[in-house]
Amino acid sequence: MKKIVIFGVGTVAESIYKNIDFSRVEILGFVNPYTFRVDTIKEFKGYPVYAIETIKDLEYDYLLIASGNVSSVKNKIKEVGLDSKKAIAFIIDNDNDVFFGDLMQKINQEYAEFLNDDVLSEIFLNYERNYIFPVTMQHSSCKKMKESKDFVRYKQLELIAESIYAHNVEGSVAECGVYKGEFSRKINAFFPDRNLYLFDTFEGFDIKSIANEIDTHEGNIESMQVRFMDTNVDYVLNRMPFKEQCIVKKGFFPETFDLDSSEKFAFVSLDMDLYQPILDGLRVFYPRLSQGGFIMVHDYKNAGYPRCKEAVDLFCKENGVTVVPLTDFFGSALLVK
Repeated sequence: MKKIVIFGVGTVAESIYKNIDFSRVEILGFVNPYTFRVDTIKEFKGYPVYAIETIKDLEYDYLLIASGNVSSVKNKIKEVGLDSKKAIAFIIDNDNDVFFGDLMQKINQEYAEFLNDDVLSEIFLNYERNYIFPVTMQHSSCKKMKESKDFVRYKQLELIAESIYAHNVEGSVAECGVYKGEFSRKINAFFPDRNLYLFDTFEGFDIKSIANEIDTHEGNIESMQVRFMDTNVDYVLNRMPFKEQCIVKKGFFPETFDLDSSEKFAFVSLDMDLYQPILDGLRVFYPRLSQGGFIMVHDYKNAGYPRCKEAVDLFCKENGVTVVPLTDFFGSALLVK
């Protein structure tokens, strides 16, 4: 049984407390970091609250820092003569933390050297270099996203799922434009008790939809037609963590939408790339979206599919809906009812 003291009595300490494995950990108490309130906070979560100077005699294994400003806390720990090797951090607030700031500066310096950034600035007009930024201050937030290049999109889905369950938003979930099921399996994982409708031809783009795009899309009809053909229903279903919740609708949308009029949706992902399918998807699903539900449209800001944004903006204008642009890899859009 590990014995810990938690440095902090705020929202981070609250989050830590909710996630402690009490079968393996014993909390001895909390440390009040607010010296100006040292006499006003006597206990937290039923545990005693100490001033940092008074925990020297406690026999603990770890001092868990419930603050984003890790460097300043560690400095304070050294000042009062505590063992800094026992201090461990839960989060890092990169805006304030000296160590994290230095680390990001080093990473970006190496990144610029790798890209020959100084040379690129001499070659291109109005060149602005790219920077690497952290995506979250909570290390644990990355655990479900480690295999993906699109952290923001998947993390947004997780937060949407939390909101839907927290507010008891009713309805099934769906994805139109499944391809190999990469995003579908995340939807399935975050909504394990909801029916997941999977709409796709599983044979690539519909030739009729491509014809509407060809004037504004680079490439020819043939190259677009074969772009997403390397998939099949069995492959997709075998990737699903809760396969029993999945309902496949194979064929051309919206012809495959044959659901009862009472079917409502809490979350829908539209990833069909092309103008008419996206517009059809919004016209079909938005009226069936429960209050508090979400529609996420992929490729809204993707220059490779310029008419996707056109379809979303037209629908929103016609129906008085506000679109929220996201900063994920291909620039998704979010519609909230």
